[in-house]
Amino acid sequence: MLISRDPIEMMQQFDAMILAGYKLRNRLEDVPLTTEYSNYTPQSVERFNELFGSAYQSGAIGYYFGEHIDHAPTRDIPTPEAREKIAEEGMAYLNELADLCEIEKKLELMRELEAFTNSLKERYPWIPANK
Repeated sequence: MLISRDPIEMMQQFDAMILAGYKLRNRLEDVPLTTEYSNYTPQSVERFNELFGSAYQSGAIGYYFGEHIDHAPTRDIPTPEAREKIAEEGMAYLNELADLCEIEKKLELMRELEAFTNSLKERYPWIPANK
């Protein structure tokens, strides 16, 4: 198993997975090069924190970050080559997570849930799914 249980290593692996996600979307260049996050910089959406606290942040309401640096502070990424290397590292972690998620099993459960929901539509014609 590639994914560590050590908290520090896990955060570095999480960084790598974030970069891998950007790479998968052909947006790796959107990840800023950084050498230090020692100074706190408020997020561009910080003034909405009261709203975000109503649920898990991105589950409370849909929104976009105003600055690239808002999204996910990472370890140092001093060069484009380092950014690429971290993204490649992250691909292995993403692949392992995808395997652990048992996607085919989840898809089958989703099909079964859809059939169940459809059976409810027949029994209860007033439910919103029928509208």
